[in-house]
Amino acid sequence: KVVKEKKTAEMLVLCGLPGSGKSTIAEILEQRGYIRVNQDVLGSRNACVRLAEASLDANKSVMIDRCNFDVNQRKTWVDLAKKHGIDNVRCLYMEVDADRCLQRAIERVGHPTIKDQESAERAIGFMVQKFVAPTLSEGFIEIIPANTGWPSEIADLVRDKQ
Repeated sequence: KVVKEKKTAEMLVLCGLPGSGKSTIAEILEQRGYIRVNQDVLGSRNACVRLAEASLDANKSVMIDRCNFDVNQRKTWVDLAKKHGIDNVRCLYMEVDADRCLQRAIERVGHPTIKDQESAERAIGFMVQKFVAPTLSEGFIEIIPANTGWPSEIADLVRDKQ
């Protein structure tokens, strides 16, 4: 009889509007050992799924650096984690108001998809209309609210829970 080794990896699903600080946090967590899955960088949702699957199969912790603005967006990742034997699925919810996100998105330079004020207004306006806050009933073992603090302090909320 083959005994499967218990996986210790986790999946962290980032959730929040464009400009809420997800990628800034993700960069810090990547330095701390998480595999960063970011569609802006990888180019497609399928590429994100492939990287997440390969990483989870190798028992490496993964963070999904996308807006994940509704239940269906997040369900993809929760289901993928469960399929790969990962029970530790948490959500880092970037609770930053739309006006602040818009200001940040307009001021940032070099973003791969939001290049100017018009595209920032369009993206954030769309997300605000569609956004549904995450709940534990989606399959998360924890939702970590992150609405204040410096990026390193927010990243510490995640690290302290590992």
